[in-house]
Amino acid sequence: MLDVRDLAEALARAVESRQGASRWVFGGHYLTWPRLAALCDRLTGVRPRAFRVPSAVMLGLGSALDAAKRVRPFAYPLTRDAAEFMVTLVPTDDRPILDALGLAPRPVEDTVADGLRSLAASGHLSPRRAGRLAAAGAPPKPTVVQRALGPLFHRISGAPWFAKIGPKIVPRVDRALSRLTGGRFLIGQALVPSLVLVATGAVSGQPRRTPLACLPEPDGGWLVVGSNFGREKHPAWTGNLLKTPEAEVVFRGRTVPVKAHLLDDTERAEVWPRLVQVWPVYDRYVERAGRQLRIFRLAPR
Repeated sequence: MLDVRDLAEALARAVESRQGASRWVFGGHYLTWPRLAALCDRLTGVRPRAFRVPSAVMLGLGSALDAAKRVRPFAYPLTRDAAEFMVTLVPTDDRPILDALGLAPRPVEDTVADGLRSLAASGHLSPRRAGRLAAAGAPPKPTVVQRALGPLFHRISGAPWFAKIGPKIVPRVDRALSRLTGGRFLIGQALVPSLVLVATGAVSGQPRRTPLACLPEPDGGWLVVGSNFGREKHPAWTGNLLKTPEAEVVFRGRTVPVKAHLLDDTERAEVWPRLVQVWPVYDRYVERAGRQLRIFRLAPR
């Protein structure tokens, strides 16, 4: 398993090193098929269907499919060459190239996770199979509940009276639900992706847990908006992140260390249409609050 970004870095350094004629082997991380299946299981949270096939059977299938394609062309990835690739690979000694070029390949977990996200984003892997790595670049398709109840809750959430009682009720209930379900369920989750932000209090220095609507991103991060239900002041959690950007996110039952970045005007303009598509009430919050809502990108550390 060799990350294409590591390969590109190796090629660039090989050219720049000017060491003369050299030959290196760069095979990357060696994974057996059971180990790869277990890694995909752990990253997605979805147990893959796996069964063992003898090498001879794989090679025979590859040869048979090659013969069938010559009679009637069809698209199927298993060829004799692919079968040999799958059953004959062995570990490589990458130490010479790593030492010569000062390379430090990224963890295989990052490579596989990014690959699965890309497959999900391009539609080659269903969201059900991608699990927690499902494509997040575009807003998820609305569920039956969202289509039925969304407009009603948009009106309620955008109403001035809700700005007075919502902050007193919703966060408390969500924090309790998060504790009871291990971060797997929040009230707003039925209508919009939601997470729990665990940030360090700017004054107290203590962990502060805040349930928030969010927009998941393809790189595994999240966008969050300091709407404060459309009230005039910025919410306290935004001040906490400005002072201490390092925080944690609890999302769908897993805890991820993150670093917060406050978006500038250019970045805001790029993400705002996507945020409003997920939660249209943000536009109403801007009008009522009379301030620029702070938007943070929470990137995994």
